[in-house]
Amino acid sequence: MERETTTRTDKSQDREPKDSISARVSRLFPADELGIPLSIYIPGEYRSEDGKLDKSRYGLDRHHRFAPKKLLIHKQGEIGKVLRYSCLQVVPKELHARFNSRYDKPLLPETRAAKFGALLLSIARYLPAEAIDVSGDSPLKRELTDNERQLIWANNELRPEQGSKVQREILQYVAKQDINGVDESLIEEFLTTPNNILRIERGKQLFRIAAEVAVEPVEQAYIDAWESKLLPRQDIRTEPVRLFDLTQARAVPKSPERFIIRHVVKDKYALERTLNLLQDSLSSRLAA
Repeated sequence: MERETTTRTDKSQDREPKDSISARVSRLFPADELGIPLSIYIPGEYRSEDGKLDKSRYGLDRHHRFAPKKLLIHKQGEIGKVLRYSCLQVVPKELHARFNSRYDKPLLPETRAAKFGALLLSIARYLPAEAIDVSGDSPLKRELTDNERQLIWANNELRPEQGSKVQREILQYVAKQDINGVDESLIEEFLTTPNNILRIERGKQLFRIAAEVAVEPVEQAYIDAWESKLLPRQDIRTEPVRLFDLTQARAVPKSPERFIIRHVVKDKYALERTLNLLQDSLSSRLAA
């Protein structure tokens, strides 16, 4: 028995110890089957009598659901920054510290389409059915009740200074979609008409088609989440939203392309940016 033990010790000298491997694996962010990280569960002791986050007794932190910063920003480029700031959960500092002591390696989407899908679900305020409870000695996954889901939604936000970057990322991705097969006269009219009203009308038509193409990989997951009430189907808060409306407090429609059109292209400035991006993309494609 002693000989066998010695042999194993010798062989393991050039390998990472098992306990180190276990610790490394356990540091991966807990996520659902879509790869969306779980929110931090808020136990009853951190809630007030009316079920809200008790802000009078506990200091608060902002938890980046897609974190940590060094992985996303340095290895993932601009989409990493955008994804990181697409959803922040306001949580008690104690729970945030406990989470960060256990996890620091998120499961990041790999392809550009997957990153867009994760971003779209995130800003639509998709919440996995479970959250991770880090209040005890060992982390536990807990299925959220409707009230607990409302509590997390009420304490989610988009980092204010990143709002325009999120908007731009979505618009650029949609505008660059391949919409071959569309009536060429529609594109020609959009690109050449001197009539601004007609340009806007044709641009909206083309953008809607491009949005349908962009959301196709994530469409069924979005619809399933909406039907399962994992997306907000009623307004959560009534106070004004600080950014362009990315539904921090709003119900979302059942279809993802309608979500983009209703909540991302929501004002004349966003519309003009959308039309310009679409024009640049289509002009470049025709010139190629």
